[in-house]
Amino acid sequence: MTPERFVKLLQDQKLSDEHRHNFYCPSEENPGEARMKSKNLLLYLKKMQELDPKILLVGEAPGYKGCKRSGIPFTSEYQILNNDFFKGEFEVFNTDNPKCEKSAKVIWDTIEKTRQFPLMWNIYPFHPSTRDGRNGKPNAKDVDMGKDILEKLLTMFNISCMYCIGRKSEYALKNHKLFKGYVRHPSHGGIRECKESLENILNRFTK
Repeated sequence: MTPERFVKLLQDQKLSDEHRHNFYCPSEENPGEARMKSKNLLLYLKKMQELDPKILLVGEAPGYKGCKRSGIPFTSEYQILNNDFFKGEFEVFNTDNPKCEKSAKVIWDTIEKTRQFPLMWNIYPFHPSTRDGRNGKPNAKDVDMGKDILEKLLTMFNISCMYCIGRKSEYALKNHKLFKGYVRHPSHGGIRECKESLENILNRFTK
């Protein structure tokens, strides 16, 4: 599996209902935005291949202020415009009023502090929404689809350990051979615990 084929696989994925959004697919949303998010993800995967990460962090699903807008897990427009990691060809569609997802900022602040760059993904890589467009929850069918996609992602990297951010991904992957532990999700009062756990994990891999 190459990054190009992986992104194409995501673009072509058909979802189950109107509350599941494939933001990589040009036929399902604004074509320009979909192509930009696909390009961002492709650039991210290629850059991560160069960095050869050993750690994979797996969340639940893209947030409407974060990955749904950027195309990159645990990343919002703010990170693309302000973090050194994204200098270069990465783009945002909304430069006048970029969104900053709190969870994404917590994760990236910790990554930049340790200077260790784990691969990041979600157990369901598309956006499950509520009726008002905010973040919904992936169901069992979504998670099963996501687990198949995750295995394809893993073929591109030499990952040795997987940590799950949040209980949904932990429940789905706790029996996976690479699973090593759970990290408290930064939302709902979990910021300090998330930072401490993630910093400890990343510092173990300091070169």
